Amino acid sequence: MHKKQILIAETVENQISPSYKELLGFGASLHPDGENKILLIIPGQNVEKLAEQIAIENNIHTLAIEHEDLRYPNPHLLQKILPEVIRKYMPSYICMMHNVRTCQIAASLSIQIDAPCITGVESYEIQKEKSVFTRMMFNGKLIGKTACKTDQVILTIIPGAFSGSFTPDHTIQHGKTEIIKINETASEYKPVRIIETISKDNRLEEADVVVSAGMGIEKEERIDLIRKIASIFSNAAIGGSRIVCDHGWLPYACQIGETGKQVSPKLYFACGISGTMQHTAGMKKSGCIVAINKDPNAPIFSIADYGVVEDLQSFLPILAARYDDRKKNP
Repeated sequence: MHKKQILIAETVENQISPSYKELLGFGASLHPDGENKILLIIPGQNVEKLAEQIAIENNIHTLAIEHEDLRYPNPHLLQKILPEVIRKYMPSYICMMHNVRTCQIAASLSIQIDAPCITGVESYEIQKEKSVFTRMMFNGKLIGKTACKTDQVILTIIPGAFSGSFTPDHTIQHGKTEIIKINETASEYKPVRIIETISKDNRLEEADVVVSAGMGIEKEERIDLIRKIASIFSNAAIGGSRIVCDHGWLPYACQIGETGKQVSPKLYFACGISGTMQHTAGMKKSGCIVAINKDPNAPIFSIADYGVVEDLQSFLPILAARYDDRKKNP
C-alpha cells in the first residue's frame, strides 16, 4: 500500500519558492516505483493559476489556499487552516522545507492532529519496513536517527539535503488542481511586507566566491580580515553565520543558512565557522569549500574540500600577504 504525502510550499507575493522542487524530489524518493500519491499545497493571496501550472508541468495534485493575509508567509494563519485539510486527505507524511516559519507550523500541527514531528531531516532509510529519519543534533556534534511507530508524521526537510530534480510521470494522468478560498476575515498575525537590505557590491547569490565569518573571528574588528580576503577575488561577497549577524557584526542580508541565504558559489571560505546544520544548509552546494578553524573537530571539516586547522588571526593575514606578494611579483 502506497503512502500519501502532503507537501507544503511557500510563496511570496504569489511567487512560489524554488525549494518546492526539493520537496517534490523528496516525495519522489518515497515512491521509487513512480506511483504518485503527492498533494502539493500552495498558499498565497492569488495562486490558483500558479497551482494549475505546477499541476500540469509536474503531473501532480495541487491545492491552492487563498487569503489576502497569505500574500507573505503567514504561519499563524496556516496553522489554523491546515489541520482540516490534513484530516480530509489523511496523508502518512506532511512535509515542508525547514525554516523558522515552517517549524512553527510543524509544532502546531503536531499538537492539533496528534502526530509526531521530526525537524531538520537530512536523509532517511528503510529499516524493517519502517522509515528511519536522520538529523543533526547539538550543533552537528551528534547524528540522531528516529523511526516513527505512528501512521502519520510531520517532517521539515533541510534545504539542499535532497535533490531538486523531479521527473514527472505522464504515463498516468494525475495533475489536477483544487482551490480553497478562506473566508476568515481576521487573523492574529498579518505580514505586510518584506524588507531586504542588500549592498550593491555584496550580492551573495551572484558571487563566484563567498567569504564567510563565524564566531571564530571572536571580535567585530576582525571582519576587516574577511573583507581583505574577499577583495582578492573579482566577484566575491561577504557572508556570515547567524550568530555573527545577531551580534550586529554583519547585517542580516549577509546571513547564510537555513534562516538566511542559500548560496552555491564556485568557492566558499568558511572562516571560524563550526559547521552546524543551520549554516551548512545554506552553503553545502558550493563548488569548493575551504574551512579554516582552530578546532580540528569542527563539523565543518566533514563537508570541506580543504581544511586548515589554524587560528584565523594568524592564517588570514599570511594568506593576504602571500597574495599581495604574488601580485607584485607575478
